[in-house]
Amino acid sequence: MRATRRAWRVLVGTLLQTGGVLGTLMLGWFIERFGFVRVLLACFVVGAVCVGMVGGVAHVQL
Repeated sequence: MRATRRAWRVLVGTLLQTGGVLGTLMLGWFIERFGFVRVLLACFVVGAVCVGMVGGVAHVQL
């Protein structure tokens, strides 16, 4: 059972790093295609929506 937990931890850590690299490359492509200000605004809007969703879930009573 401990080996399975360790494998999941390694997988999550690897996916986190891979997502960071792929996300950076995709943002670079979007910036070249649409411009820096538009991409920055879109990132802020998506980030604000995600934070709002997390805050909304925190207030839901089970």
